[in-house]
Amino acid sequence: MKLKDNVKIKKGLDYITIVSGGYNKIGKITGSTFPALIGKNNFKSVGAEILNRLGCVEYEAIDPFYTLRGAIAEHLVYHYIKDQYKKVGIDVELHTFPNTYKGSDGKYYGNDIFKKNAKCGGVIDIGIAKPENQRAVIEIKSKSLFSEKTGQNNHFEMFKPNQEPKQYENETLQGEHYAALMGLKKLLMVYVFFNDTQEKMVREITKAPYYDLNRVIIEKLVDTLGFHYKDFKIEVVRMEVDIPKIKTLQEQAYEKLRKAFNSRQIPIEWFSRQDLIDMKPNYV
Repeated sequence: MKLKDNVKIKKGLDYITIVSGGYNKIGKITGSTFPALIGKNNFKSVGAEILNRLGCVEYEAIDPFYTLRGAIAEHLVYHYIKDQYKKVGIDVELHTFPNTYKGSDGKYYGNDIFKKNAKCGGVIDIGIAKPENQRAVIEIKSKSLFSEKTGQNNHFEMFKPNQEPKQYENETLQGEHYAALMGLKKLLMVYVFFNDTQEKMVREITKAPYYDLNRVIIEKLVDTLGFHYKDFKIEVVRMEVDIPKIKTLQEQAYEKLRKAFNSRQIPIEWFSRQDLIDMKPNYV
């Protein structure tokens, strides 16, 4: 975590105080930030996410490989779901939403399809709109078939025969966040596993000169690469969302943001040891 240069922090015994810098309003809670704010993200602390939503953290660009892999996965899942439902005699109407939009300044920003919600927002991957009894949110996760670090088969680790799928709470909570906002109990977590060859092909695209995902027509790219969902390991896990529970957690997350925004203080226990080291250059 790197704080913006204009952000100044005072470290006390019990609190981190924002002396200067940050937004003049509270950033909305999205699917990716929700798990961290309720302490369910193993890779980011509650305190770090609060600083992020209050505009104190420098933007860290995501490796374009992962964003392109995710976009391809969404395209594959769209057709996979249509065909799977058709096999059982159900013609579903699917809705997709752009992840970004182009601002008047020419820059691209994260999309928000929940503009009427002052506290929570973001964009879902795919929604099943019709028929009415099948309405659901589809949350898609693209993954490497084999771990680069350990070499383990990630698909096998998650979906061992005769065992419950090994899902990760920080991922399922993202889907539950959007399902609750949509008022839908049905959530489909869909996992798309890319093998080494497929990942190499995707990475080569992102290395091309002047590569820009916003200019890529995913459907044409998928055809050019020769990708078809039948060539991928795809798993669907159906979940029932406890909407009142998720809405309560969303309120708790927003309350943390509201208190930090108003007091400019965040409990020091909400930060990791690494966070405190990362913030040292901004201490006063």
